[in-house]
Amino acid sequence: GPEGGGAADEARGGEAAEAGPGASQEEEAAPAADLDGRDLCEVIFVRALAALPDADLPVMVSNFWSKSVLPMRPEGTTLDIKQSPFKKISKLVSALQKKKVLKCKLVRKEEHIVAVDRAHPDI
Repeated sequence: GPEGGGAADEARGGEAAEAGPGASQEEEAAPAADLDGRDLCEVIFVRALAALPDADLPVMVSNFWSKSVLPMRPEGTTLDIKQSPFKKISKLVSALQKKKVLKCKLVRKEEHIVAVDRAHPDI
């Protein structure tokens, strides 16, 4: 379908429970998963990692999400980690750590990104 349905989505608020007659075509328009089925949250997270200077490392994951990832999302989309397959930012981070895109470390009970693999094909 045509892009730019973001405004309509926001106007509707969170009333996804009452799926009306147009529900099925709505799903196709939703930009939840794009690039080879990867979740939009993951795609933008990796994009933000690529743009993050090494000088800014280590960075607290929660800060990175709010300051770097969210501003990078495409216009008219929302990044809601709860609606992604990961459900939590920490799960997304550990998935990326398994893929060796980044390295994380717990510092004072807060997850920090300590390294980014610049040579990784995803970056």
